[in-house]
Amino acid sequence: MRSTYQALGVLALGSIFIMSCSSIVRHPQVDGVKKIAIISVYTNTEPYDLEQGGGTRFDLAQAVTGKTDNEANIRNEIAQHGLDRYTWAFQQAGWQVVPTAQVIASADYKALAASGQGPQRGLASINEFAGRMGQSMYGSPPGMAPMPIDERTDNLNQLAQFCRKMGVDAVAIVNFDLGYRAKSSFFGMPKAQPAVAARTLVVNKQGEFAVVFPEAAKGERFEASREVELQVGGRFSLNQPNAALLFKEAIDKTAKYTIETLRDGLAQR
Repeated sequence: MRSTYQALGVLALGSIFIMSCSSIVRHPQVDGVKKIAIISVYTNTEPYDLEQGGGTRFDLAQAVTGKTDNEANIRNEIAQHGLDRYTWAFQQAGWQVVPTAQVIASADYKALAASGQGPQRGLASINEFAGRMGQSMYGSPPGMAPMPIDERTDNLNQLAQFCRKMGVDAVAIVNFDLGYRAKSSFFGMPKAQPAVAARTLVVNKQGEFAVVFPEAAKGERFEASREVELQVGGRFSLNQPNAALLFKEAIDKTAKYTIETLRDGLAQR
């Protein structure tokens, strides 16, 4: 009898996982997707205490001058790592991914970025200052515009047109939510364990959502294997030794989870 209950439990868990994948990977919207372009990968401004919330602000100095400090450069480096890993992840899931250099060099991409896709987030949204202000609110790979969208966006037709112009079946946007779990310490400085949640959105050339992961802040979160010290006052700094490395490690874990979820969801077609 006990083995019967155990078997039923395994089946129930399996059914929940399948239902979860099917709600993320949507059919028939995803069925024609073979070739994609990644148009945006971005992080929040600074890692935040997951018990307290936060993580998004704009850097006034960067908005005014257009110059980035070392933490901003590290944030962009983390976003670049995310782009590299998710290019690999989408390929592992069975999709052809257009090289990023080809995407961001295209006139169509520059026009999309300049159009202010997402409120005040494009590279030249409203005016040059507003564009830099939007850019300073996120970390993103060089040459790539942060394009925060969600299921409430009203400009999916713009993304559909971009798909057709680029000759792809869909575009992908990936958001990394950088946070940490504070750890108390009896000796020395308090420590923090970096943790990352990721959200992938895929919009097909018909202007429909084909893949919708949960909001990053509410999705599966993956922790790094080690901790870093917090600064005086409890602030987390990306300048801390190994901080960037540990966030990259956590991003690698999100990429593997994304591969598994996409493969299982795509197999249900």
